[in-house]
Amino acid sequence: MKIIINSLASIVLIGLTAFIYSKISVKPEKPKVKVKQLGISVKSIISSKTSSTVNMNLWGEVRYRRHIYLKSEVEGRVLKMNSKLRPGYNIQKGEVLVEIDSERILQKKAELSATLLANRAELSQLEVEETTLKSEIKLAAANVALAQEDVERHERLVENSNASKLTLSTFKQQLIRAQATHQQLLSRLKLIPQRQEVSKARIKSIEAAVSLVEKDLKDSLVKAPFSARIIGQVVSEGDYLRKGELVCELVDPLWYEVWVNIGVTEQATLGSITSVELNGQEYKDFRFLGELEKNIQADYLIFEVKGQKLKAGELISLEVKGQELDEISILPESALRNDRQSVYLVVDGKLKITPVEVILVDQGKVYISKGLPAGSEVITTRLNDLPEGTLVNSSKEK
Repeated sequence: MKIIINSLASIVLIGLTAFIYSKISVKPEKPKVKVKQLGISVKSIISSKTSSTVNMNLWGEVRYRRHIYLKSEVEGRVLKMNSKLRPGYNIQKGEVLVEIDSERILQKKAELSATLLANRAELSQLEVEETTLKSEIKLAAANVALAQEDVERHERLVENSNASKLTLSTFKQQLIRAQATHQQLLSRLKLIPQRQEVSKARIKSIEAAVSLVEKDLKDSLVKAPFSARIIGQVVSEGDYLRKGELVCELVDPLWYEVWVNIGVTEQATLGSITSVELNGQEYKDFRFLGELEKNIQADYLIFEVKGQKLKAGELISLEVKGQELDEISILPESALRNDRQSVYLVVDGKLKITPVEVILVDQGKVYISKGLPAGSEVITTRLNDLPEGTLVNSSKEK
């Protein structure tokens, strides 16, 4: 019995000791694990300031420098046609393309010429009449003076009873008739300038009509206004043409216009065109009609280029040398946000939106002048619109 009690006491003691040990034993400390911050993975680049001359590659459309629809200036039947008046043929400036029947025009000119001759003769007659009237007026004035003297003399004779009143009355009648004749001549002379003005105006009108007829006579020979190529024929020999009807279509086969679509940013950095290329061929024979800046019309740069291998409607590439730009940042175009006026920066692992001033976007590069300090970390990965403060994990591009 005593042995059993001692055994139980030992078991209790061992259990109590194990319990106490488990409470006071030190558990080993688990190692700390560094947790990587979550965020959007992006690529970035460190911005810098530099100087650069911008070379822009633009596209232009080739158009005919001179392209006209030659129309008839007179009415009549086509009597003759130039054998070269066919599409694809070249003609020289001044060559007669079409001869229009001018018989009606010649008849009208003859009628007007006769009328003009008669009116000029009338004007000359007025000049003779004026000279004659002036002479007659002088004579009539002298007759008035003589009649006046006769009246005065007979009035004195009547007072002295040396002449009858009947005789005096006769001389007074003669004075009245002389005065009336003088006045009539003066009135006729006064009308001469008015009649001359009317005659001169009529002559001027007839001369203008003659000039128009002579122009019509000249226009009855339809000539090439410049050395050109026929690209369309409408009229045929024997056709009756109305004034304003189409004769043929002409173009200048040597000089072309190039219309280059140029935006506001390109205009701001525009320097001088250094070369014009079409399918790898360089053209140096080109010119502007005036100063470069004055050739920009409705966002198009217009200049002329000479080349027989050009074709209207073709697109040509041209290299434009821009101005020397200082203190600018050049980044991949992908750095621009959707608004094209700002970029994303990485600041303390977070996204920041920064407005910038863009000078030019060309050939996958964006040229920034303001708003981007040197050393800024700029995101080059294209992103949808994200709010500032978005967590990012960036990897810098070299």
